[in-house]
Amino acid sequence: MQVPYRHEHASIASDVTVAIPAKNTERTLAECLRTVFDMKPAPGHVIVLNDHSTDNTAPIARELGATVVDIKGQGGLGNSRNTGIALCETRYVAFINADCYPNPDWLVTSLKIIRASGAAVVGGRQVELRDSTLAERWKASHLRQDLGPQPVSDPDYLSGGNLLIDLSLIGEIRFGGGYKIAYEDVDFCRKLRAAGGSLYYEPQAVIGHDHKETLRSLPAKVWSYGVFSRSVGPVSGRRDAIRAFIQMHRRPHDQVRQAFVDDVRNRRALFTLVDLYLFLGSLWLFLTRTPDNSNYRVPAASS
Repeated sequence: MQVPYRHEHASIASDVTVAIPAKNTERTLAECLRTVFDMKPAPGHVIVLNDHSTDNTAPIARELGATVVDIKGQGGLGNSRNTGIALCETRYVAFINADCYPNPDWLVTSLKIIRASGAAVVGGRQVELRDSTLAERWKASHLRQDLGPQPVSDPDYLSGGNLLIDLSLIGEIRFGGGYKIAYEDVDFCRKLRAAGGSLYYEPQAVIGHDHKETLRSLPAKVWSYGVFSRSVGPVSGRRDAIRAFIQMHRRPHDQVRQAFVDDVRNRRALFTLVDLYLFLGSLWLFLTRTPDNSNYRVPAASS
């Protein structure tokens, strides 16, 4: 359903800052910014949060008219998003990832919903745009970053690549600075809900997700989504690594275990091989990396 354009949305959109975390995103950033600037109505301000990029991310952003802010210190997604909030002089901040392309009505749809629902945060649907590799097809099937085709009132969490936040309703809640590549959105949403804030998922707020995935990159991505679960706990040493591996894949919503069951049931042989490969990959990552997850305490909902 198309949301009709109204002049009131144009005035509200001027009170929106779009903040785009970006680290070596020269492949997708130009298209991301083009779609952001083409939204009707357009946002009041666009910031690219340049997280120690070594490619042409910053020059591309400046050339296309965005404000570029270099992230200080160790960087990471949590710190980048907090920097965006700290710099924001508008009531609303919209977080769109640099490999995401919003539909022209994304902003007006999100604004309409956040006002009508009274939610502190509204998130939308992310449509995977790539399916050229086996890893991309597996991810599109089993690693959804949205909640499907129906609206959801006060979900457990929303994806950080498609968020509109009312800064007047979040108080001192911020993203966890220790989350470098994933889980910062889950942590933020759960802290906000624990403090009494509400979320809303609106599937009509659509963003296309243009992320390359290979069998080489997929294990670390899937592992990063589970390693900070409360059920995993701190990891130090080989015995802890094996325990953490078992605990991660015993979670009620573990993506790999659910994918394996689904693929075996539907006789998808290639996907089943990918599932087994991801099980082995997560074990290898636990054995060879020591995740700094001992200080993370995710409130309330299970992961």
